[in-house]
Amino acid sequence: MWCRSSLKPNTKVIAWVAGIFEGEGNCSSPGGTFNANVTQKDPELLNILVAFFGGRIFLNQRGISKWYVSGPRAHGFMMTIYMFLTRRRQIQYRTAMQQSTFGG
Repeated sequence: MWCRSSLKPNTKVIAWVAGIFEGEGNCSSPGGTFNANVTQKDPELLNILVAFFGGRIFLNQRGISKWYVSGPRAHGFMMTIYMFLTRRRQIQYRTAMQQSTFGG
């Protein structure tokens, strides 16, 4: 089930989430749909992402959880954390957006 965000992040939360994304996140445009995700063994952190940014959490067969957002919500998430990302992650975001039907 997709969830909407219920909390508004402040600057400290946004910077913290950008750090989490730097270490555990990814963005891409498979099949033209832009998405962003963060993978964690413990879903507690991912539940915080859902509260602030919406999205969905999946659990795979190995017990690994993945938070996932797509389309305009993923774009909004990435633009929110963009200024706190390293250059490498900023390039990853721009490349994925160019490959998506949303940004390309």
